[in-house]
Parts: sequence; structure tokens; C-alpha cells
Amino acid sequence: MRVIVCDDDKLFLQQFRNILEKAFNTRRQVVEIVCVESGTDLFLALGQQATDVVFLDIEMPNEDGFSVAKRLSKLANKPLLVFTTSIETLVFESFEHEPIWYLLKSNMNQLPAVIDKIIYKLKHTKKYLEFLNSNTQHRVPLSDILYLESKDHYITLHTQNEIYRFRGKLSDIEKQVGKEFFIRCHASYLVNFQYVKALGKSKLLLSDNNIIPISRNKLEETQDTFMNYKGSLRL
Repeated sequence: MRVIVCDDDKLFLQQFRNILEKAFNTRRQVVEIVCVESGTDLFLALGQQATDVVFLDIEMPNEDGFSVAKRLSKLANKPLLVFTTSIETLVFESFEHEPIWYLLKSNMNQLPAVIDKIIYKLKHTKKYLEFLNSNTQHRVPLSDILYLESKDHYITLHTQNEIYRFRGKLSDIEKQVGKEFFIRCHASYLVNFQYVKALGKSKLLLSDNNIIPISRNKLEETQDTFMNYKGSLRL
């Protein structure tokens, strides 16, 4: 596993690196930890080797953490993102950038839970949805799926870069992908919550600005599932 910590505080970098190493070693995880002090250095490090996780400070000179996170979101193989900050009040603003956790520097007792979630999610990203399309077998990582739509006995699968159409039932797909990150918000739609930017009373707004309807009988379940997912960003 490769981890990059980006923070302009040199003392914190040194201390946090030691804490991270111990946490991963306790879980028998081999880890390489790279420390950088700016967004520019972060992208240089990302260009050298594939990276699994970025721990990113929010308050940094020249380019703040949210600006860096926006650039990270455009990467083809973007790493998992954890914000590390001393500011409590930016947690809701951070949702737009889809971090897996909002970690306060003053509350490091949450770090074991963060590490466990990282390990779990990295295993999750290795899961695939397999389907037959035009006599070709396809395997799409679950983490790449934005949403699936069902119409006239066909499934349309949307990722950030590709669209696939194949014959099938959405109920069968729902069983395959599980309920950890996917919600059946409508009879015709199955959505990956990792890409939900906002939730309204009758629709979901995704990170690619697509709007997905929520049926009345699925509203409460969708709201509860969404809040439980976002709850992992708790202070």
C-alpha cells in the first residue's frame, strides 16, 4: 500500500508518519508513506507511482486542501482521500470532494477506525461487476460505477468514462453489488453513494451533475442510507 501525507507543517508530518506506520504495522499491512508539503509536491509524487491513499491538510498556503482535492478528483485512478485538519467547521463543505473521513488533528483516537476503513475500501475496489455485452465479457470495478438504469429488460451502466448496455434485471445486479455503497432509490435506478453530491426530496445529484429520481416509497430508505454513509465523515 502506498500512502501520501500532504501538510505544510513539518513537525506534524514527522509525528503523523510515525503514528501511521505503527497503525498499519499493527494490522500487518505493508505500507510506504511519502510526506510532501504542498499540492505541487503531491502531484509530483502521484506521478511517480500509483498511490492508494492521500491524507490531505485543508489549510495550506498557495493552494488549500479543497483546491488540491478538486484536482485529485480528475485523476483517472484517484486515491482514497482523508482530510486531516484542525478546523471543525469545514466538515460539510468537504462532502463535495468525497473524502472517506474528516480527521481532526486534535482527535487522533479515530485513526484506527480510519485505517480499518481504508483497508476495507481498498479490498472493496477490487470487486467487479461482470456482464456479457455484444458477446464480450466485461468486468467493471464496483468503485467505478456511478449508477445503473433499467429499461425494457436492458441495463445501462454508467461510469465516469464509459457507458455499457446489456440485457439483465436490476434486482439481480442489486444482489451482486451489495448494499454497502449502492442504493435502489427507484425501481429503475441503482446508485453508488460514493458519487452522490446532494440529496433532495425527490432526486439525487451526482458528481457528474446527472440527476437521478427518488421514488416516494424509497425516499426514507434513501435518506437514511445517505446519512449513514456520510456519517463516516463525523467529527
